[in-house]
Amino acid sequence: SIPQSHVGDETPTVLRGDAAQLSGIVAILNGSNQYMRVTSNNGLSFNSSYRDDYALFAVRRIGGKIGLISTYTKL
Repeated sequence: SIPQSHVGDETPTVLRGDAAQLSGIVAILNGSNQYMRVTSNNGLSFNSSYRDDYALFAVRRIGGKIGLISTYTKL
C-alpha cells in the first residue's frame, strides 16, 4: 500500500508517440485532475482526486498491446 497523495504532489508524465515503451506502475489522471480507479462493480471511473492503491495499474504487454492490470477487483 502506498500513502495517499493529493494531485499536484508529483509532475505527471505526458506520453507522446510510442506508448509501447510504457512500463512499470502507472496512475492515469484526466484533464479534470481525477484519477482512473477500479469501481465497486469492477468497472473503471475517473472519480477521485487522490491517488491510492485503486488508482495504480501494472503495465503488461499482452498480444502486442498494452494491458493495465489492477491488484484490486472491487473497492
